[in-house]
Amino acid sequence: MANCTIKMDKWVSKAKDIQPGIKKPSVSTPVMDAPSGKIYLPLKQGHPYSGAWLKALDVSDLTVKTVWEDLVCSSVLVTEDKLFMSPINLGKKRLICLNKNDYSVLWIWNDVIRASSNMNPSVGKSDDSIIVADMDGHVYCVDEASQKTNWHYKCPVDKDASRSNFYIENNRLYFGTSKGPSIICLDMNTGKSLWEYGGQEKYTGGVLNFCDNALAAQGSASLMILDKMTGKALADIPYSGYFGRNENDEMIYTPFQPCADYPFLYINDIEKGLVCYRYDEGSGLEIQWSFKPENSLTGAFHILNDKILCATGDTKGKNNKVHLLEKDSGVELLTAKTKELAFYIVPCDNRFFLFSSNGQIELAHVEL
Repeated sequence: MANCTIKMDKWVSKAKDIQPGIKKPSVSTPVMDAPSGKIYLPLKQGHPYSGAWLKALDVSDLTVKTVWEDLVCSSVLVTEDKLFMSPINLGKKRLICLNKNDYSVLWIWNDVIRASSNMNPSVGKSDDSIIVADMDGHVYCVDEASQKTNWHYKCPVDKDASRSNFYIENNRLYFGTSKGPSIICLDMNTGKSLWEYGGQEKYTGGVLNFCDNALAAQGSASLMILDKMTGKALADIPYSGYFGRNENDEMIYTPFQPCADYPFLYINDIEKGLVCYRYDEGSGLEIQWSFKPENSLTGAFHILNDKILCATGDTKGKNNKVHLLEKDSGVELLTAKTKELAFYIVPCDNRFFLFSSNGQIELAHVEL
């Protein structure tokens, strides 16, 4: 504890610094690419979108460059030498592959079953295939080498996988859906459904590895531990959700970013803040601790060995902070003030880039 420090850097980058003239900016999940030393940042303006960009922040000199303009994209997939993006505003260009070095276009895939303006960039990757989903309930497996569609899966009626991440293991593809069933498992070779786990979630977004035989998932109102082979629920408990309303009846959110470290599952709860659950085969999921400063929301968090870095801010957008917590107890060790509530934390050695939902970037130096 004596050697732990949090120091906020004087450097701050606002959305207008990244993209001059931008109005009502918002960002989606930033992606760190350690080999290139860049953080890829999807940035957009207004809703309906009147401008969108994919930016690259160089962590060595803190400069920002434009990778692509006029691209509404909420996630980016980065590999050793390529960038994959699935835009929603470029006609039939459903999956774009760029050279990571010079951002030149390598190929564009548009072999969609239904041409729709609702393609949402939910993208995943296996060894030789790209998985992409749209808001009409279609999931596609695209061969990376030939750009041919290996298979196509249609989610059950009125459901889609566009808000979920994809988790791939042992030739199985796991993802969440909107409006239930909460989780679907497909055979990666054929696209055939192996099992579906029921439920009437508004949607299930976070699907992640929990242990050798189980998945963890965070829905809009419940937490689930499922057997990977059968889809049997090992635990399924309600929680308060990730969104609510403040005293002015305005919608408020916490980041939807669960993290698993068996036997523990960490999630944001609109009422309890950052919550640590412990899983036991006999008793299921039980709360170990929760952290929530008075009148505050919890934002992004990141696990650092035996510590957790956690952002908070009040419902009026003030009193924003970043905290260093003990991982096993949730006890606060240190705190530092921030200008905005961080919705994403991207680590780079002992530096941590804090991204707010409106495009502002701050930099914290943490010594453990």
